[in-house]
Amino acid sequence: MATARRKRVDPQEAGDGDRGEARRRLWPVQEARARLSQLIDEALVGRPQRISRRGKDVAVLISAAEYDRLVRPPESLVEFFRNSPLAEAMAEDELDFERDRSPIRNLSL
Repeated sequence: MATARRKRVDPQEAGDGDRGEARRRLWPVQEARARLSQLIDEALVGRPQRISRRGKDVAVLISAAEYDRLVRPPESLVEFFRNSPLAEAMAEDELDFERDRSPIRNLSL
């Protein structure tokens, strides 16, 4: 009785039809070294590449732009208000923030 041989599927080509998802795979260090240019190209188009050593994730290759976005310090609350589109209008007294002085409505039953 002959046994059917299964065709080995390259994990890079496997996937659920979404090519972007198939490109996000785990690369062993040796293969990552051999295909570094390809990994960089994938990272540049927004697909981070995981690198493993002895079967465990040890690194992720991302684009420099993505790295810069991740390490940028968060904007302070003061900077947020200074950068607000309303900041200039408020400085020129174009906005009227007058308090509503109407009486409070009676909520008792």
